Amino acid sequence: MSERVYKDLVLQDFDRKLAANQLRPELVSPTRRSLKAHCVKICTERFDPKDELLLQSFFGEKENQGAYIKAIGNGTADKFRALHTFLYDRTVKTTFNNICLLAWMIDFEPRPYHHGMQLPEPEERNIGSSGNGEPPTGDKEKLLGKKKISKQKIVGFAILFGGILFAIYSINKFKVDGFTGNERCMIWSNDHYRPVNCDEKNISETIYPIDRDLITNFKKITRPDTLTLYSVKKVWYINTSGRVEFYTASGLYPLDTARRLLPMTDHILKKYVYHITD
Repeated sequence: MSERVYKDLVLQDFDRKLAANQLRPELVSPTRRSLKAHCVKICTERFDPKDELLLQSFFGEKENQGAYIKAIGNGTADKFRALHTFLYDRTVKTTFNNICLLAWMIDFEPRPYHHGMQLPEPEERNIGSSGNGEPPTGDKEKLLGKKKISKQKIVGFAILFGGILFAIYSINKFKVDGFTGNERCMIWSNDHYRPVNCDEKNISETIYPIDRDLITNFKKITRPDTLTLYSVKKVWYINTSGRVEFYTASGLYPLDTARRLLPMTDHILKKYVYHITD
């Protein structure tokens, strides 16, 4: 398994646990201090000799568990700056060692990473009758042939399915955008901008000149509970008399265009989505 694949698996596990609310508060909305505090906790609760090489690379070689706990607790929180930055913006490059540290922090298995590491393939489990998990010698060629055919089928199906999805997306995008050549205006309709004819009657909403970008990308987020720390600065919000609304892009507030949306901060996420701060 390559480092890139291992990195993807660790991040997928992090995202899954975050979405399932299985991470401790220190990791839900992390700061450098909370990452440090989390390391002290897990080093206290589930110290494992297999993780010592990783701990040594960050905190220096120590003689026992207590010494590692003390080293982490007395160390500077700035040691976690790079990981903290990466968790908020995954476009930022970080060292593979930080990925391994994150794996330890979220109790990801298998770890520690090593070259040649492999994850068991689901289709390979419980196949063999030789007693060591290997298929019988005479069946190996058949098994490999089946795998090859199976992979070809999967690739072919993926291409076909992808084409169908693209066609559906194109059709739906055309319908949503509504650009038939006649619409030159738009109105705000519940949670999105809808194209209309400028002279259309029986419209009580404010009519705006059509804007393709707003119609395609600007939506009200109707499920704020789906927002995570990765949404910080990628989602916009407005506070209207204590009621906070979230949107997928920047712009003017549709119900009061004299006001502009603001990028969602870590504080806003914790206060109005997670409800964990005042």
